[in-house]
Amino acid sequence: MKTSLFCFASILALAPSAMSGPIMPSDFPHLEPTMADYFGPTMDDFLGRGKDWLTYPTLDVDGNFLFENDFSKPLGGRSSNTLSTDSELFNSLNFAPRLSFLTHLTYDVVNPDAAVQNTFFRGEGLFLEEGYLQYGNDLLTVQAGKFDSDFSVAPSLAPGLYGASIASNYQLNELLGMRFAYQLGREIYGSHLLSASIFKVDDTIFSQSLFSNRGRTRLATGGPANTPGLDSFTLAYTASDVPLFGKPILNYQLAYLNAAQGVDGSAHEQGTAASTWLTIPVDKSTISTIKGRYFSINPLVEYVHLQNDGGIRGQNADYITAGVDLIRGDYDLALTGAWHRETISGSESTNDYMGQISVGKQLFGPNGSVVVGYQFSRIGGQPDHTVGIAFTWSPTFLERFQVPRGL
Repeated sequence: MKTSLFCFASILALAPSAMSGPIMPSDFPHLEPTMADYFGPTMDDFLGRGKDWLTYPTLDVDGNFLFENDFSKPLGGRSSNTLSTDSELFNSLNFAPRLSFLTHLTYDVVNPDAAVQNTFFRGEGLFLEEGYLQYGNDLLTVQAGKFDSDFSVAPSLAPGLYGASIASNYQLNELLGMRFAYQLGREIYGSHLLSASIFKVDDTIFSQSLFSNRGRTRLATGGPANTPGLDSFTLAYTASDVPLFGKPILNYQLAYLNAAQGVDGSAHEQGTAASTWLTIPVDKSTISTIKGRYFSINPLVEYVHLQNDGGIRGQNADYITAGVDLIRGDYDLALTGAWHRETISGSESTNDYMGQISVGKQLFGPNGSVVVGYQFSRIGGQPDHTVGIAFTWSPTFLERFQVPRGL
């Protein structure tokens, strides 16, 4: 449900095989002098000026608001009910067609200890999840600032209301550094993206939150990648819309994580991820789509292995997430299972697992949804049953709004 691939999606938006990006060629003359008037035609071409009729800067603002209620009943324990929100605001200030500053604000639970039995929007705070300067052309994208990692996809794409409940354990967010992405493939063979990032854990004032303050991350907090310099990195190769049986339905990712040893002595953590997900249309005819009968099958499988998991030397983790989303018109049925094994040197391994089923329906066209789901999980040896309902609304507030000069 959460749109945690915001950075990754912004990179894909610049790929030739992806949906139309912000650049819309036009012969309409500029209303103001171009960069070429001051720096020559090379700078104008570098920023993409002269390829868009709009006067810059422009502003795009999108939201994703999720409200969820979960009722949980552990075996032999007390039941609990939690009403919470995980809401996001995405802003893109475009200085030129190829140069933007993007921010991603999140309002979510930041103090889990406060969100305990029978709570109502408790322990939640507002924080800057991402904020970075981005330059991108048809082949290369460069980002600098605070961003979420593109290591693995299941934390964001696993089907269902609870599909990512275990996969979220290895999700990497709020990293400070730089990321580079280069478009390798041609459109006829799908989109092939090679990305790399160098980073550290964000320990600036932006690691804090408003309303409910989670506190500032500091070097003394410890943990992998919590270092003075940009000593950690990721590598990812992502392919999308690859032809399979003559149809562009295959997507996959291979990724590597190298999180440096923390100053507190936390061990050097390494991880590998292999993912594949498909969109298999069963009935995509124009008539079926118009009548709301479009039908597709969307499976996903991901495997992740972590060495020195969480910075604990000798502790290794394995994760498998597998699910399928069956979409017909405005409805979808999601079935997902996940397994997690933790192996510690000299100790018996532990196993966690979950299975979930959820049914959703679109509301307000494609911009909203309601989802009802059930999950059975066994985490830390404790069986638990959870049922929940979630409402999501994803509006566009501003699109290519021309910002007056001088503001």
